Amino acid sequence: MDGLPGTKNAQLTMKAENITPLKKMVGPLAPKHYGYPSARFGAEHLLLVAVVSVLSTYLLLLYGAQIASALVAGLPADAKAVIAESLEKLR
Repeated sequence: MDGLPGTKNAQLTMKAENITPLKKMVGPLAPKHYGYPSARFGAEHLLLVAVVSVLSTYLLLLYGAQIASALVAGLPADAKAVIAESLEKLR
């Protein structure tokens, strides 16, 4: 089957001891059929992703430049000098 070394031994043991393979899950809570992961997502999920993408893109385009300039203005030009100054204040 898959070419692994123990496969032949396992098949011989299965035939000799009349072992039948089990199903994936048994019981009342077992799924009726096993599907692909894409089957779990419906149209409402795709719509939700589209709306969130549009909103986040709109906010990024609207406020992105302001946020970037605020970040750049808040960062020190010489980080080593700022760290050294802070350490001097601690002494």
